[in-house]
Amino acid sequence: MTNLVIVVHGTPITQGSKTRNRYGMHDDNSKVLKPWRKKVKDHAVDASRYHDRFTGPVRVTIRFSFDRPKSHYRTGRNAHLIKDSAPLYPTHKNDLDKLQRACFDALTDAEVWADDGQIVDVRARKFYAGESEYALDRPGVLILIEPLDPSPACASSPVRAAGEATTSPAVVSPTTAGEAPQHKEVLFP
Repeated sequence: MTNLVIVVHGTPITQGSKTRNRYGMHDDNSKVLKPWRKKVKDHAVDASRYHDRFTGPVRVTIRFSFDRPKSHYRTGRNAHLIKDSAPLYPTHKNDLDKLQRACFDALTDAEVWADDGQIVDVRARKFYAGESEYALDRPGVLILIEPLDPSPACASSPVRAAGEATTSPAVVSPTTAGEAPQHKEVLFP
C-alpha cells in the first residue's frame, strides 16, 4: 500500500471539549468545527478515491499552518516587517492535540482508516504559513499517512521479560559487512 497525502486549505479548527445538554452531547465550537471537519473529510475522500482503506498500523505526519496575527507586525512604513519580539511558532492558541483530534475524526468519517486507533506513530507540528520550508504557503493542514507493515520479527518473537533490552527492527536495518545502513528518504521531517 502506498502513502496518502491530503492538503486542506483554510484555518485549522480545534475539536475541543464536549458539553451535555438536554439534546445530547455537542462540541463547544461546533459552528466552526463542523465546516472544517467537512472540508477535511471531503478532501480526504477525494485524495483517497483510488487508494485502499488503511487496515493496519499507520504513521501520520501532520503539519498545521496558520496566519500570523497582525499584532506580530510593525506599524507605519515598516508594517510589512515582523517585530523582533514576535514568536517563531504559533504557541499561544490552538492546542496541537485538539487540532489533531478534529482531523483524525474527519479522516475516520471519510473512511481513510477503520479507526484512528490504528495510528501508532504521530509527528505533528505548527507553523506560520509561508515562513518555513515545511509550512504550507497559506493557512491549512498537510497530512501524510504511511502504512506500517507488521514486522515478521516482532510478530514471531516471544513475549519479553519486563526490563529486558531489545532492539527494534524498525530502527536497525540489516546490512552485510562493510555496508552502510539503508535509510528511507524522509518526505516530512
